[in-house]
Amino acid sequence: MVSKFTKYLIFSVFIISCLLTLAPTSQAATSYAYTTLDVPNAINGRTYANGINDAGQVTGFFQDANGVHGFLYNGGNFTKIDNPSAIAGRTYAFGINNVGQVTGYFLNATGVHGYLYNLYSGIFATLDVPSAFVGRTYASGINSSGQVTGFFEDPLGNFHSFVYNGSYTTLDVPSLTGFGTMSFGINDSGQVTGNFQDVLGNTHGFVYSGGNYTTLDVPGAFVGRTSARGINAGGQVTGFFEDALGDHGFVYNSGVYTTLEVPNAIVGRTWAYGINASGQVTGKFEDANGWHGFIATPSNLSATECLFNWAERNYPTLFSPSGFTTKVWTIYTYRYYSATNSYLGVSSTDNHVYYIGADGQMQDKGPTSYWLPLAGCQ
Repeated sequence: MVSKFTKYLIFSVFIISCLLTLAPTSQAATSYAYTTLDVPNAINGRTYANGINDAGQVTGFFQDANGVHGFLYNGGNFTKIDNPSAIAGRTYAFGINNVGQVTGYFLNATGVHGYLYNLYSGIFATLDVPSAFVGRTYASGINSSGQVTGFFEDPLGNFHSFVYNGSYTTLDVPSLTGFGTMSFGINDSGQVTGNFQDVLGNTHGFVYSGGNYTTLDVPGAFVGRTSARGINAGGQVTGFFEDALGDHGFVYNSGVYTTLEVPNAIVGRTWAYGINASGQVTGKFEDANGWHGFIATPSNLSATECLFNWAERNYPTLFSPSGFTTKVWTIYTYRYYSATNSYLGVSSTDNHVYYIGADGQMQDKGPTSYWLPLAGCQ
């Protein structure tokens, strides 16, 4: 099928990463457009967004009259996630990867347990670190290889980070005598981000990469009040910090910190938790009505990238799996989807959208002037 496609496009060796194109490289703050997320059946002000994958799918949890439930947000629709092993109303969803796997934790009679959930098969797998105190394992992040990160409490009450990849590996920031190490995010390179407590009881963010730990402290934050939560494919980190005005989200990229404030939030009541390859950030904020989830989209996200993400969310049977790298050859910007053996592209010559299915036939789907408003990408 690929040979047919080469009549129209030659597979390029020049990969343009969305993240590297969009990541801020100076002290100038990136501007964001904010979308509020509220699960329709939730108690007003009880929606919390945590993870986001490269297709813009979001996971989190909400509270209703029956307790707490995980959710998947996809293209404007919310789907409830309840672990069948949990006490009713005690399931929390945190991370989501690009192949439809979700991780989080649930509560039952024996305590707290991590889980790995496949959106397509509907199967839940329980995660319990063998060296943890019974019922004290929390899973929080997952990458596209299925590696899960989180933290656990040992029998002495100390916390440790872990990475699960068929077996469990413990991560501890060296020379700690404080509360311990807790990880929340992992990217496809296996880089892990989270928090640790130092000997003075102060909390700092960290990035673990290739056996080395790098400490993150937002300039201007109170000492020991920086928390790192998510990391994307390009190493951008998101989290939150506290200063005299309260709590604020941040994005860290190559030494530069950008502050995130949801415009309609109470000042100092914004927390950032997840980040995808396009630099979209998810988290929660508080206003007069309570807590709400949000998606913060960089204003310089290209319209073409936005259109591809929309197509993946709304037509998964045509474009699967989501989150593939955008590539460029001559006049075409496109993505290839291996599971459906299909291509979606935009021509810079006529600004039309083109689709190639498994039959190898190129179809002109019309001008971007039609599709971009439909996808909300203007």
